[in-house]
Amino acid sequence: MLIGELAERTRVSRRSLRYYEEQGLLVPERGPNGYRQYAVDAPLVVEQIQGLYASGLDSDAVRQYLPCARGRTPRLELCDSLRAYLEARAAELDAQTAAIARQRERVQAHLGHEPRLASGARTRRADRAPTASPQTRPASASAAAS
Repeated sequence: MLIGELAERTRVSRRSLRYYEEQGLLVPERGPNGYRQYAVDAPLVVEQIQGLYASGLDSDAVRQYLPCARGRTPRLELCDSLRAYLEARAAELDAQTAAIARQRERVQAHLGHEPRLASGARTRRADRAPTASPQTRPASASAAAS
């Protein structure tokens, strides 16, 4: 099948297909006229490539782990090195998510907004740390407040 047909079947741009070829992810044959001739399974391979990219893998990782891709999801066979890579990637994403949550809390504090729970709901005052009341303030603070 030619690049136009593959692009139409997969709804992936010709440019992306050429990029996959440049990266060594999709390897077409060349016809006598120089046109790319893709194998019958090329639509599945393109779907697997896109699934791996959507999972956050870069081109090097896609190239390395594409042989582990099976099926249309792609459902990956978790060879030991792929499992380790995905576990490390999940840990990176968890750390980034936590860092973003901390930054958001700081921005909200600067804006004078109440803290939000991870769900986005505002915390109730009873859920937050108590503020110092006149009875719990140090003596110097109580005298200054009078």
